Parts: sequence; structure tokens; C-alpha cells
Amino acid sequence: MSGLPSYPFRLNAGSAFSSHKSCIFTVKLSASTKTVCPCQFVLYFSLTINKMNPLTPDLIETVKDFTGFFTELSNALQQPIPDHHLSSTELTVLQAISQQDNCRSSTLIQQLRIDPGYLSRMLKSFEAEQLVSRRKVPNDARTQYIQLTGKGKKLLAVAAEHQDTQVINLLKPVPEARHEHLVHAMHTIQDVFRQKDGNMEPDVQHDIVFRHSLEPGDLGYLIYLHGSVLGPELGYNQTYEPHVIKEFNDFMQTYNPVKDRIWLATYKGQIVGAAAILAQSRHLAQLRWFFVHPEHRGKGVDMHIMQDVLAFCKDKLYQKINMFTTNEQPAMTELLENVGFKKSGEKYTQLFGKYVYEQRFDKDHYWS
Repeated sequence: MSGLPSYPFRLNAGSAFSSHKSCIFTVKLSASTKTVCPCQFVLYFSLTINKMNPLTPDLIETVKDFTGFFTELSNALQQPIPDHHLSSTELTVLQAISQQDNCRSSTLIQQLRIDPGYLSRMLKSFEAEQLVSRRKVPNDARTQYIQLTGKGKKLLAVAAEHQDTQVINLLKPVPEARHEHLVHAMHTIQDVFRQKDGNMEPDVQHDIVFRHSLEPGDLGYLIYLHGSVLGPELGYNQTYEPHVIKEFNDFMQTYNPVKDRIWLATYKGQIVGAAAILAQSRHLAQLRWFFVHPEHRGKGVDMHIMQDVLAFCKDKLYQKINMFTTNEQPAMTELLENVGFKKSGEKYTQLFGKYVYEQRFDKDHYWS
């Protein structure tokens, strides 16, 4: 093999292959190789080096730029509280203490990744200012629980109000139409950095945005979901989708935001859950179109929507809520019963090409 021709290639600083200094690669052709194509060579080394180092210069620069931007953003939200000297780090420690019933120093060190000596000095300062107190752990004389005093809780409340004002001022220039996109982007970044394994699925639950405002295209997409997902899932025939279209059309003809409301759960901008309350009379409301996409069931989306529904009905002082479902929707039945609905009627009937038991559920005086 020593007699085979060699081809040196110099890669200059700043090239796609070398980010630090000029270097030389030498390629030796095999006995069966007649020629070497520069394009093939560049492609080969590009793929090889990217496999060795998937963190490309563009990615690194983007992260650095974002980190700088995030630092500026954080500084804008960490303006000192008027008439108080505590730093943002000290407020973070107080906040962490407030969130735990039996807080220990070791827990704070692990959770906040804070230097033990620095934390010890900070806690002594808090005690001197009567912001925290300590009590011994039963059967462990070496360990103490840390808790906020009344003064500490009051300070945190002032700090929370101060930070809320800062966030409101920060978000004022952001159009409302961009709020959902902003929330999704923030959750995506958290998901990416919280994953310890690239194959792990992120926690989707907190990435779902709930709203009760109708936007252009929402009703059309809800009709699509009923026709393409719920209808086939329940075995309904082609008459189901036209029925849904008529129902939503009737809903919009009489929709009154004072008495009626529709709730939507969205994931990455797409609707994955919904429900609606339609006023039937001054004291009676009907729950309609309760739906959660199969890919997002079992994550608490249904209960979140239901709690919002019940809170709205309580605010409007509805004395009774009813909903119609079928015996082929056991998850819906279980949810209704879990929040206090009771089955009040059932009949065997034909619905959209099949026979089912249509069931009525009622919830009475739930707000009292």
C-alpha cells in the first residue's frame, strides 16, 4: 500500500472543517481507485466531522446569542424591590423555602446548586432579620427544618407583586396573538434541557395552552376533529359530520358570551381538546362537544377543561348542568361521575348508523 498516491488537502481557519487553525488531511487511494472527486471528498469529511462533533458552529453561536439575550431579559425582571436590599439569589432561596413543608439545608443545596458555605451565611442573615426560623427534626439532633416567618412571607408577597408588575411591563409590547407562541417556545426550551436522554418524550401536559377565545378557523378545525377522529372512533357513519356542522352553525347563531362559553386546549398551535357550555335557561346549562384527542388523553387535559367549565357555571349561578353521552364513552362517564354528575336517564336509540344507549347526566346545585 505504500506505493499508492497520496493527496494532501489543506483546511484553512474558519472553514467548515476547522474552526481553530489550518490543518492538513491526507487521503490515500485504494488499489482499485482510479480518481478522487474533490466534491466526494468534501462531502465525506463533512459527514465524518459532523458525526464526531454534532454541535455545529451555527448551533453554538445561536445558543451563545440566546444566552446573552436571556441574561438581559433576566436582569430586566430582577430589579431590586423598593425599600429592600435582598438580591435575586436571596429571594430565590426564600421562595424555595416557602414551597416546602419540611425544608432542609441539604435540600436547598441540591435543588439550587448553591455553595453550602454561602447558603449557611445567607440563612444566618435571614434569621437575624427574622425572615426565617428553624426547628429541630424529631429523632435527629443534627438536622433542622427551615421555615418562613410571618415577616418572610410578607416580604415574598411584596416581591411577587413587584415581579408581576415587571413581567406585565415586559409583555406590553408583545401582541396578544403571539402570547401562545411565546408560551410554547418557552416550554420547548425547558423540555429540551430537562431531557437526560435524547429519546425521552417531553412532558406534554405543561406544553398545552388553554383558552376560551374563538379565533378564525377554530370552529372549522373542531368540525374536522369530530369528523376525522371522534366519528370513526365511535363507529359513526357519514351522517355524523353534517350533524356536527349544523350544531356548530346553530351555536354561532345564538352564541352569547355572557351566558355561553367554549374552551379549547391547544398543543403547538393545534386544537387537541374542547368543551362548551350553552345556556338553556336562566338556571340551566348544557355541556356539549367535550373532546380530547386520543394522543393527549390521560394527561389531565380533560379534568383541566372540566374544572374551567364548572368554575364558569358557578360564576353564572347555573343551578343545573346536563350532558348527553353514550354507553360507548366510558372515560366521559367516569369523568362526569368524578365531578358529581349523576346519570338521570338512558334510552336505546339509533345514532349515526348504529344502536347505542344514549345517557343523560345531571349535576344539581353544584355551586351552593
